[in-house]
Amino acid sequence: MARHQFLHLRLFLLSPPKPLLLNPLPSLTSSCNPTSIPISRNRISTLTTRRRANSTVASLAKEILSSSANDLSPDLASLLESDKARSILRLSTNGSPFLRLLSLLKRRPLLALQVFDWRRNLRDSPPLIAEEYASAIALAGRAQNLSLAVKLFDESKSTANGPILYNALMTAFMYNGEVNRAVSLFHKLKEETKYGPDTVSYNILLSLYGYRVLVDQMESVLRDMDSSGIPRSVVTYKMLMYGYLRSRRWKQMERIFGSLKEPDTSTRLLMLRGYAIAGKLEKMERMYELVKREVQAQERSLICAMICAYSKAGGDSSVRKIEELVKLVREEEYFPYLHIVLIKLYAKEGLIDEMERLIFYANKRNIVISSHRVMRTILALYFKSGDVERLDSFIKQAERAGWSLCKDLYRCKMILYSRLGRLTDMCCEVDKMDSYWPVRDRYTLKILYKGFSNSGRMWEMNMVIGLMFKYGFQLPQGAVV
Repeated sequence: MARHQFLHLRLFLLSPPKPLLLNPLPSLTSSCNPTSIPISRNRISTLTTRRRANSTVASLAKEILSSSANDLSPDLASLLESDKARSILRLSTNGSPFLRLLSLLKRRPLLALQVFDWRRNLRDSPPLIAEEYASAIALAGRAQNLSLAVKLFDESKSTANGPILYNALMTAFMYNGEVNRAVSLFHKLKEETKYGPDTVSYNILLSLYGYRVLVDQMESVLRDMDSSGIPRSVVTYKMLMYGYLRSRRWKQMERIFGSLKEPDTSTRLLMLRGYAIAGKLEKMERMYELVKREVQAQERSLICAMICAYSKAGGDSSVRKIEELVKLVREEEYFPYLHIVLIKLYAKEGLIDEMERLIFYANKRNIVISSHRVMRTILALYFKSGDVERLDSFIKQAERAGWSLCKDLYRCKMILYSRLGRLTDMCCEVDKMDSYWPVRDRYTLKILYKGFSNSGRMWEMNMVIGLMFKYGFQLPQGAVV
C-alpha cells in the first residue's frame, strides 16, 4: 500500500497520466493582430462575422452539453436540425466554426462524434476538409474507438491528404497505448511521396518515447528530425525536457532548457518541476520567483512538489519555507500523502508538538499511514524523548485508526518501561504483540531478558532463557545457564 501511494505521488509530480495528446491541428480560430495591418471596412466586417460565428458556436455547444444528459439523447437530433446549427456551416468555408464546436465538445467525445456524423451526412454542406477529419479521428481515439479512427482515416484519404491526418491517428493510437501501431504509422508517413512528417509528427513521436522513458529512441528521433531539415518548435523542446525529466537526467534537461533563447512560461514550469524532483533547492527557488504567479494560478501541483523537495532536505529553513507553502494549499488540494510528508518532516526535525497536532488532524481526516518507514520515524522521536505515556497514546491512536503497526512500536515501549522499572507493564506489551504476531522472536525475548537482568529478577531471567532454548534462539551474551 505504501509503495502504491509513493508511485501514485511520483506520477502525480512528474506529469499528468495522459501527456501524449499533442494537438495535431493548426490553430484555425486565432485572429490576426488588428494593429499589424490597416483597418478597413472589409477587415471590420470580417472581425464582426468571426465574433458572431464564435458566439453562435459557443451558444450551440452550451445547449448541446446541457440538453444531452447522456451521449444518446434524442434532444441532440432536434438541436442539430435547428437554424443555429445549420448557420455554423454557412458562416465560413474553411471549417473553423465547426472545428471550434468539436473542440468545445471534446470532453464528451461520443457526443462530439455524433455531431461530426451529422456534419458528414448533411446534404448541401461544404465537403469535409482534412482538419475536420483529423479532429474526428482524435475524438475517436479519446472515445477508445480505434476501429472508427482507422475507418475515418481511410475515408479521409479519398478527399483529403497531408500529415495532419497521420498525426491525428498517431495520437489516437498513443492515447490507447498502441505504441507499435503509432510508430508503424509514422514510418508509413515517411514513405509518402507527396508529403512527409512535419514538426508535429516528430513531436508526437518524441512525446511517446519520452513518456515511456525510452531516451535513446527519443534522441534518435531528434537526430532524424534535424537531418531531415524539419524545424524544431517550442513543443519539441518541451517533449525533450519531459523525457529527460521522467528519466531523471537533470543535466540533459538543463542543457535543453539553456538552448532556448526565450523560454516561455510552460518551459520554466517544467524546469521548476525538474529542480523540485532533483532536490536542487537553490535553482528551484530562483525559478519559482520567475513563475510564482503562474504556479499559484495554474500549476498548483508544483506547490506540493516543492514541499516534498524541502521535506527531503530538512532543516529549520526548510520547515519555515514549507509552512509558507502550506498556506497556499487549498482544502481540496490537501492530499493525504502531503499530510503524511509533513508528519514525517516534523518527526525528523524533533518537533513533537507540531507532529502530534498533525497526527490529531490526520485522525480527523481519516488519513491512514500505511508506511512502516513513516511509523518508525515517528517512533524514533518518541523513543528519543523517553516519554512512554506519549508513545502509548500514539500507539492507541494508530490501533484505532487502522494504521500500519510494527513490532518496533511495542518493543520501544517495552524498553522505556524497563528503564522505568515498570516490569509488569513491560510484560503486558508482550501479550499485546501476541495478538498481532503470535510467533515469538529473539529480539523481543532479549528485551525481556535485559529488563529482568537490570532489576535482578533471576527467576524471570531463567524463564526467558528457557524460552530461548525452546525456540532455538541464540542466548544473550553473558547469560548464565
